[in-house]
Amino acid sequence: MESAGDDLGLTGPTDQVSWRQLTELMEHEPEKAIAAWERVKYLATEELASGHRAATAAHGTLGRPWDRARLLAIRKAFREEWQPSEGIEAALIDVLAQAHYAYLHWLERLMSRAMFDAQYEDGDLRRNGKWRLPHVMAVDAQNQAAAMVERFNRLFMRTLRGLRDLRRYATKVTIQRAQQVNIGEQQVNIAGDVRQSETGPKGGTGALRRTQGEEGRA
Repeated sequence: MESAGDDLGLTGPTDQVSWRQLTELMEHEPEKAIAAWERVKYLATEELASGHRAATAAHGTLGRPWDRARLLAIRKAFREEWQPSEGIEAALIDVLAQAHYAYLHWLERLMSRAMFDAQYEDGDLRRNGKWRLPHVMAVDAQNQAAAMVERFNRLFMRTLRGLRDLRRYATKVTIQRAQQVNIGEQQVNIAGDVRQSETGPKGGTGALRRTQGEEGRA
């Protein structure tokens, strides 16, 4: 008799594994259940790191291979420029790629609808010698596409500012055994070693302090 764990999470599609199946397998073959769960987690990590998780969220599972390749190309370009660390920065890069992909998608829709309507109006003008008012459905379709273009552009810019601010305020500087350091275009003397504790830089002789001449000029 074929074991229930032969295909469950070990060789079959991991996205089709259910908690009920894992629970039943754990009762009879706990080693295989653990191995199946570990494989599910491993492939989920690989999906996230490769960008396919972000791509699936952006265009679903019904998109063409060309659509996924387009999004992954945007993501690759952004990652090469920003060189993000894994975690929050990588997630923000994924959001940037998704937003830009969606922005281009809806911009293409907007331009296609506008150009189609313009060609239709030009033909109508040639045939009848006058303009005809556009259909309400056509106007609504263009307005929807324009709104989506604006929405994803705002998402892109908001995410870009978030990534920029994360790098700006998360930068840590540790100074050891330096006698003079320029900070914010200001010369600062160092007395002793500067080391960071859990609550921040230490005070006393280990802290940054100005010289008396600099304090007089301040």
